[in-house]
Amino acid sequence: DEDEQIRKTDVPERMQLRVVPITSVEEGSDELDLEAQWIYKNAFSKSSVSNQEMVIKGPQTVKKIRKALELIRNQHFEVPYIAKNLKEYFLPEFSANNLLTVSKFDEEWTLLESLKKIMMFLFDEIPKYQSEIKDELMNWINSYEQLSDIYYLFTLHHGNEAPSIQKKRQRERKEAQEWRSSAARRRFNEDGESMDGDESSEDLRDPDDVNVDFYSICVRAGLAEPLKEYGLTPKQLTENTLDNYRRHEVLQTSTEPFGVAVKYVSPEFPTATEVLEATNYMLAVQIAREPLFRQFVRESFFERARIDVIPTKKGFMEIDENHPLYSLKFLKDKPVRDLVEDQFLQLSVAERNGLLTIVYQTEIEGATTASYVDEIKALFTRDESSNLVQKWNDLRKEIIDLVLSKFLFPLLEKKLKEKLLNEAKGFVLRACCQQLYNWLKVAPYKVDFDDEKDTKDGYRIMGLSFNLDEAEICVINVDGECSDHIRLEHILKRRIAWKETDHTGREKDLNTLKDFIFRKKPHVIAVSAESREATMLVEDLRAKIAQLVEDKPSWQTINVELVDNSLAKVFAKSTLAESEFPEFSLLLREAISISRQLQDPLSEYAQLFNANKEILKLEFHPMQGELSEEELMQGLNQEFVNRTNEVGVDINRAIKYPRTAHLLQFICGLGPRKGKALIQTLKQSNQILENRTQFVTACHMGPKVLANCVGFIKFNSNALGDTTESHVEVLDGSRVHPDGRLPYQRLSSEDVFFMVMKETPRSFFIGKLVSATVISFQRRKPEREELDRANPNRNETTGLWQCPFCRKNNFTDATKVSIHFYDGSCSGQANGVNIRLENGLSGYLPMKYLSDSEVKHPEEHVRLGKKIQCRITNIDVKRFSVDVTSRPSDLMDRNRVEKDAYYDKPAEEAMLKAEKDSKEKEIKNRQNNTKRVTVHQSSESVATA
Repeated sequence: DEDEQIRKTDVPERMQLRVVPITSVEEGSDELDLEAQWIYKNAFSKSSVSNQEMVIKGPQTVKKIRKALELIRNQHFEVPYIAKNLKEYFLPEFSANNLLTVSKFDEEWTLLESLKKIMMFLFDEIPKYQSEIKDELMNWINSYEQLSDIYYLFTLHHGNEAPSIQKKRQRERKEAQEWRSSAARRRFNEDGESMDGDESSEDLRDPDDVNVDFYSICVRAGLAEPLKEYGLTPKQLTENTLDNYRRHEVLQTSTEPFGVAVKYVSPEFPTATEVLEATNYMLAVQIAREPLFRQFVRESFFERARIDVIPTKKGFMEIDENHPLYSLKFLKDKPVRDLVEDQFLQLSVAERNGLLTIVYQTEIEGATTASYVDEIKALFTRDESSNLVQKWNDLRKEIIDLVLSKFLFPLLEKKLKEKLLNEAKGFVLRACCQQLYNWLKVAPYKVDFDDEKDTKDGYRIMGLSFNLDEAEICVINVDGECSDHIRLEHILKRRIAWKETDHTGREKDLNTLKDFIFRKKPHVIAVSAESREATMLVEDLRAKIAQLVEDKPSWQTINVELVDNSLAKVFAKSTLAESEFPEFSLLLREAISISRQLQDPLSEYAQLFNANKEILKLEFHPMQGELSEEELMQGLNQEFVNRTNEVGVDINRAIKYPRTAHLLQFICGLGPRKGKALIQTLKQSNQILENRTQFVTACHMGPKVLANCVGFIKFNSNALGDTTESHVEVLDGSRVHPDGRLPYQRLSSEDVFFMVMKETPRSFFIGKLVSATVISFQRRKPEREELDRANPNRNETTGLWQCPFCRKNNFTDATKVSIHFYDGSCSGQANGVNIRLENGLSGYLPMKYLSDSEVKHPEEHVRLGKKIQCRITNIDVKRFSVDVTSRPSDLMDRNRVEKDAYYDKPAEEAMLKAEKDSKEKEIKNRQNNTKRVTVHQSSESVATA
């Protein structure tokens, strides 16, 4: 019923599905003006706590924000429509992404306003609450934090008088035990119960350690009266703090603290000491709940907070220089404002995994002094040295310590961590969307063939996917349907094979592939970038195509392109592939997918955005797993919406080929429900739509949804021209605006290297410490002059002779060594070591980088088949090889990795020394505790019962 209601309502589906639905603004209301100011302040002029890339705009953009809000809220236009059809109102200051930000913050504003209405309801429950104070406080609220501050102040003074709060507290007490269990936590939101207990999702429970019940006892005991003797009210102290000078002088009573306290002794507080402790607590609570004071301390704490990072014993061993947190392994006094990108998220994950500890410093700097706390204390004390004043000053300082250390700083530490995590996750989400954009921004592949008739409707593409044992090759037609396929079992054999059958089989498969290309005449060939063998297959294919061109002069050269197979692997295992190709192998499905990816990247990626969320199986960012599925899906959905509306959707093709119909859900004004309903409606009419006029008549949409989507629907005028006698409007064959995607570009050698090796510039770089296996020694044959000067070496122990070049040492006399010299059997002296890295790359270790000392014979330092540690010194992306060094001085050079500016080197050195001392002590203990066993010829084992 709900889905049906969404389909029928004449409002864009995405607007209906917002957490807070779109609402129109009454004519004459100033709400849009207020909201535009609020969005500008919070979205375009406010800096982040950490160092994130922010969009800062000038105040002149407020008018543009208001215009965008009017179009969104009153006329129900979605952002793609506004960005494409009404861009003259916003350029050059506002981009489509800025408009999306306005739409997002409109939702935040609406939610905040709904919470403020609930807060007003609480105010109205207290008849004696002054309306002018109520209005003043409500107008001050511009954020969720400020709303919470007002709520905490209200509950402190009037919580027991508001019936809804009384019920809430009774319910909290009743559920206290249940709240502690994990099962109960899952029934609440992440932060806790909402303000009204039912409707709101905002956490407005008491956030600090304030005991409201104890505070109420203090009030009933009459302890509010002695608070006047402290010299300042909470509001006066707040004003002093905001101005950072004594606007209000501290009034000093002539009575000592105990003299004042003894007057208020009661059964609840039977001694003067307990009275003073209670009054200190009351005043501290009032100060901590003062909204402006809380806001000032919060802003100061977030701006000046610093962190320390200390690795655990486990982290000290695991966070090596190849770990992404190596440069942040030890930190001291690092300002949180200097944290960039996803650094804090990585630190938090490492802390969760027990690799390190993050320490949040609460001793922050003041505006003019080294201590923030001391500055506030100075504003709450008198500069007098009398004993009376000092006693009162001591109490006032205790109150400030209580306010900050017990009530506010612990709370702000949690809020700071939450805010830093949200900002870091925001960066990861933006990076994921950017990666998807990079994949989708590429236009369908185009070729330049002389025969325009053969290519006017599209291109036939051949796809080749392989593993170590076999290869699958398919051909898809211009509509993306698989028309034929073959399987080759020997094409991956080595060019220089040991077995004749392998060599023969490989040549046979290549000729079979050549004939397949000749028969099917593809316009381009896509090869899966599965491994390095893909580059060899590309070379083989180009050679066979060259033969075809040579044999058939009328043939045109067919391009062979490497295609990233990460999408194809996900598609091959998806439910879509299972239903479309139930009898095809995974390899053949991959071949079809890479062909379609080259033919239409947007459609191939978009089909994974389905109810099974298979799009999330793609790797967008290393930290994407820390995002919730919902927020990642929302971000990716918006990226698909942006790209799809840049291109448009051919409605007739979507009806004919269901695998392309999923694009309709991203069209402006539509969504999954409306898109599916549109397809069903048009299928029932059983007609081919020839222009937008027919579409408007047949779609049965409301005017608002139709206005949003009609400009993004297109019709293939080339195909319609041959099948209809009606007039075909050529302009209906395209979108209202041209396709903004970039043409396919040939991959560079560096791009091919990283794609094939499944590496990135961040994971594989010069200076990286790697493990490698010694596979052979590179040798240089001696020159004639060197042979003439050479003298064989005789081993005095064995009596055998040794060649001084190749180090062969089984000659029985010197004459055989000479024969060995001149018959060409001497392989020569080793001048380097050939290695293979763990990722399969070949490498070379020169002699001079084998050791810090001179090395004449590498055989004496490394052995064949053994693993060694080395550091990359050069990467040859064209030859797929690296140069390395294994000199101990290079391996121990930790300064190759740039450390953070706040890296704590003394702490690292201290931990290294402690680790070294611990190992030496362990070795010494083992030596001292050597077990001595005495064996005597007369001793025998004695069995005990």
